[in-house]
Amino acid sequence: NLNNAFLYTADLTDAWMVSANLTGANFRYADLTDADFTSATVTNADFRDTTWSNTIWTDGVAYDTNQT
Repeated sequence: NLNNAFLYTADLTDAWMVSANLTGANFRYADLTDADFTSATVTNADFRDTTWSNTIWTDGVAYDTNQT
């Protein structure tokens, strides 16, 4: 549970966040390269200015661009 977590500028390369509760989390400027968000709850999370490369989004598909 990372509800309201402050992950501003975090290096989340290869992070495994499958099914995590990320409601209201701040990911601004984070590196999400190869991170996996499959089935995660991302309601009201801030993903502005993040780096995406092979980032697996909540739908289980890998993207190279921000899907929020």
